[in-house]
This record gives sequence, structure tokens and C-alpha cells, in this order.
Amino acid sequence: MRITPHIRLFILSGFALALVSCGATDDTASLDAPDTTATPSPYLYVWAGDADAAEGDSDFLAVVDADPESPTYGSVLGTAPVGSAGNDPHHAEPIAPSDGLLFANGFNANRTFLFDLSSPGEPAFVRELEKVPGFEYPHSFYRLENSHLLATIQRGDGSQPGDTGGLAEFDTDGALVRVTSAVDSGFEGAMIRPYALEVFPEVDRVLTTSNAMPLIDPETGGFVFERAENVVQLWRLSDLSLLATLTLPVLPPAEEPECFVDHLMTGQDCTPSRIPGHDRPFEIRTLPDGSAILNTVSCGFYRIHAMDTDEPRVDVLMNWPEAAGCSVPTMVGKFEVLPIMFANEIVTLDVSDPASPVEVARLTFDEGFLPHLVQVDPGTHRVVVTGIGPDAGQVLMYWVDPDTGELALDEAFAQVDGLGQGLSMARDEWSHGPTGPAIPHAALFGR
Repeated sequence: MRITPHIRLFILSGFALALVSCGATDDTASLDAPDTTATPSPYLYVWAGDADAAEGDSDFLAVVDADPESPTYGSVLGTAPVGSAGNDPHHAEPIAPSDGLLFANGFNANRTFLFDLSSPGEPAFVRELEKVPGFEYPHSFYRLENSHLLATIQRGDGSQPGDTGGLAEFDTDGALVRVTSAVDSGFEGAMIRPYALEVFPEVDRVLTTSNAMPLIDPETGGFVFERAENVVQLWRLSDLSLLATLTLPVLPPAEEPECFVDHLMTGQDCTPSRIPGHDRPFEIRTLPDGSAILNTVSCGFYRIHAMDTDEPRVDVLMNWPEAAGCSVPTMVGKFEVLPIMFANEIVTLDVSDPASPVEVARLTFDEGFLPHLVQVDPGTHRVVVTGIGPDAGQVLMYWVDPDTGELALDEAFAQVDGLGQGLSMARDEWSHGPTGPAIPHAALFGR
């Protein structure tokens, strides 16, 4: 794919101005909903940013009819605007909470918004989360069994070398319970940027990755890039004590030059150094045996295990030096469904043998849609997909074949509004007013 200056902005900001239909380039047959004892979630929530951030417009949480048996399946039922635009809507909780407030961040605005989902079909914006003393830029969220919420926070307050972030716990109303710094004395002055997290309650553990999100320079409007420490951190869940900081084993570099990621905004040519496979630890998911799989942005893969021992381990699983942009995956039974942004593909891995993942399926999209986030509907084989790029205004729904791992477009959801494959957010009118097109990022199911 040729990366133009126009596309650079889309890739890095997650916002797009050109909103046209997108889809898989190969002819993929539609699958009927698989037999399952679970009932599909009736609602889909989409955290979206107003595309032009014009005065008077607003970023918002949309609620979509996600019941395949409903006559309005795939329709937007309502929106909950936050009263401002340009917040950079980014991550939300992966599953809508059954109790308490939904957390969703506007990353570059350093704001986290709380929504009331007690009436699931009518979400309401409640308030902003108060800032955590000494920390800035919450990123990822995880709902615990006691309905409390864990959040990674990317940065400190600038008072310490490395400006390291931390891990925080909030109660169901959004009040801070505790926070722990990610500073490790064995990595003095290191830049550690807690990014993603996964929880392992059976062994009282939490894992976090370290990946620096680019920030917007308020003076120039350009992005400021940092290179965070390539580590994964192990915490005790019960008291958020930091137990270990583990450096990822080195992997060979990818084919793309380093500036493919770091200098997209400048348009400058670059030659030499390459992106190593261990660069930018990104997301973590739980494997069938209770260990974890980690993917980096540059498509290196690791297994983390022995987390409840004095010698936790990080082992190399595989490396895809020809790929770039491995992003936010989800687990569907024995499969990990992984989007690869810069390849315009989603890959399904059979992880039934945790030490040896096997690719079993691959879905390719049109060039303008770079899949970034895949999220499963709990208890089913249905996933929602959002992306970035010039065609980022679509929310796509797929069924995952429980035997083969292949993805098939949910055509009922795709054809509901006649605006292209999936739910199109390239529309003029919303429940909160005529504010024009929006760009989705986080998407999550709810009951």
C-alpha cells in the first residue's frame, strides 16, 4: 500500500475525512449464525469521534441494535454525546459492564468519559473521570469480577526520570481505589508506558505491556513520538504490587524501515534502521491453558507463563518480519482473531497448543480499510471490526466459523442501511443533531 501524506494523518490520528464503503476483496460466502447456547448480545456500543470536530459538534457513544432477530438489526438506536469534539476517542472497556459506569477514553485530550448503561438501549453521558494524582493519560480498561475497573495510565506527572505511568483501580462509580507506579528500580530512568492489560484472577496476576502512544504537540499540531521500553510487567492483582519487569527477547527486524511508523507525518524518505520484531509490545490475551500470548505492533509474538512462580517466563512464539501493524485481537474459542493494519488483513490463529500457534485463515480488505480492533460478542462466535484509514467510517460484523476459524461477513448487519458493508457512520444526522460523519474506534457488546 502506498502511504500518501493524506493517509499518514488517517493512520496516526484515527480520523478520516473520506468515508466510503469498504469490504473484503475476496468473495467470502455468508455463514449462518452458528449453533450456540449463548444468546447474541442485543446491543453494540460504538465510541466515536466527530469527523470534522466543528464548533458545536460532539464525540459520542452510539448504541446499535445487535439482535440478529430484530427487524432493526444494525440500526443506530441512539447516541450519548459528551458535549465536546476532538477528544480523540480511543479505547473503552472490551465488554459493557452489567453494573457501574462504562469507561471510555479520549486519549489525546487526556480525558476519560463515564457512561450510564443502566438502560442499555439509552446510554447517557454522566461525567468525566477525575484525574489520578501524579498520573496522566489513561489508556486501556478491564472490568474485574467485583465490578471494579483496572486501567493502565501511560504517564506520570513529569516529575521523575522516564515519566513512567502506572496501574489504577476504580470502584463502580469511578472513584479511585488505588494506584501503583510502573517504576522498577532495575530499570532506573527507563521510559515505561503501560498500554494494554490482561487479568489472570486464578493466579492473582495482571500483565501490562509498554508502548508509547504518540501525543499531539499543541503548538505545531504534529505528533510527538517516543520509544518506550520493550517490556511486559507482572503485577499482583489483589494489591497491585509490581512483581517483575520482563524484557522481551530480541527478534529480527521487519522489512519496513523504522520511519514507516515514526515519521509518517513528515513524508521524509528513510533508509537504514529496521523495526525489530520485539518493538512496541502491544496487546495480551489469555491462552486456553491460562498462559498469555502477546503481540507487538511489528508482529512479534510471545508466550508469557509461570506467572505465579518466582521465575515468570517470556518465550518467543514466532515472528512475522514481513508484516506490520499487528493490532487489537480477540479470542473466539480456540482461535485468536488478529487484525494486521498495514497488511489490510485479519488473521486467525489456532492457539489450542499454546506453545505453537498455527495460522488457519486470513481475510483481506480493500486498501482503504486498515483493520485495527476486533472484539468478540461473549459466548458467541460473532465479532465486530473497526479500522483506520480513509475508509474508517464502517463498523463491520463477522461470524467466525468455530471449526475452521474463517470469517464471513454478517450480511444482515451489513445491508441494514444501504450505505455499504457494515454500519456506516458517514451520515449527516444523529440522535444528538446534524453533526455529520463520525469515526468509530472502540466497539463493545452489551446486554
